[in-house]
Amino acid sequence: MRKKQVMQIMRTATIREGKRMPQSLKYAWRWLMGASAAAMLIASIPASANALTDGTPPLITLCVSRNGKVVGINLECKPHQIQLTWNIPGPVGAPGFQGDQGPQGVTGEVGPVGPQGLVGNTGLPGPAGAKGATGPTGQQGPSGIAGPIGNTGPIGPQGPTGDQGTPGTNGTDGDNISTLTGGTLGDKVGGDSLIQLTPLTAVSAPLYLGPGNAASTDQSSVQVPTPGGEAFNLRVALSNTPSGSLDYNFIVCNELECDPLKVTCTIEDAETTCYDNTHEVEFLPGDTLSIQAFSSDAVTGNTVNVSWSLDYAFQSIDDVP
Repeated sequence: MRKKQVMQIMRTATIREGKRMPQSLKYAWRWLMGASAAAMLIASIPASANALTDGTPPLITLCVSRNGKVVGINLECKPHQIQLTWNIPGPVGAPGFQGDQGPQGVTGEVGPVGPQGLVGNTGLPGPAGAKGATGPTGQQGPSGIAGPIGNTGPIGPQGPTGDQGTPGTNGTDGDNISTLTGGTLGDKVGGDSLIQLTPLTAVSAPLYLGPGNAASTDQSSVQVPTPGGEAFNLRVALSNTPSGSLDYNFIVCNELECDPLKVTCTIEDAETTCYDNTHEVEFLPGDTLSIQAFSSDAVTGNTVNVSWSLDYAFQSIDDVP
């Protein structure tokens, strides 16, 4: 018997004793023992004999007399008897037939979005799609670096000689003129070699200039032989002005003859250039050529570097008078 049922019997007995008359303690124990015996009797009844046909758990009713004896089971209790009732579950019945599916219920409201789950493993690649249409041609990229030059191929066989062309017309004879140039090599070379033109360069000890920047007080070391012809158009330029009343003179020489009435020019005062394009000096084959340079007076003035040019017309020995 369950504890809850025992406690209920004791409370019921106490209430009844209080209403009728005082009972001894042994009658209370008789009630308790009678109820326990009833419970044991009920437990001995087979479960199959007490199961209802509709599957509802059966009700067990006991009638207990005042002295604690069980006087009836599943009977209507008489007055002054205590009725006790139990539920005894029967065995589980066979499953019933599945009923018809009921109508679909109303769709419930969408619940809140749950937290994002973990990223799953990458699936296998899908099959290749169909080839798309060709896109527009892109802009031309910059030219790449030129590759190395390949080896020269073998020389091919010589082709046949072509037909000889028509001879051309002989041209007219040219003037056969060249230009000679020279100087004193500037401050660094000319100054260290003492071949610059100074106010102390007198006509009695002049400076001689030759083609190719030759310069010396010794005429024989700078003069050059000629094939015959004539010299003209003398032009001279200085690196500075003579200054004051000082003049610098320049004469074209044939051998030892330096004629101031032939090709000559003078730079004076604040000038730096001079030229003579009206006179000429005749040369026979083998005659030597040089230019004489000197100051007019031994006065104070500037030391200068000289640059010069001279046209020379070549001619055969038969043409020289």
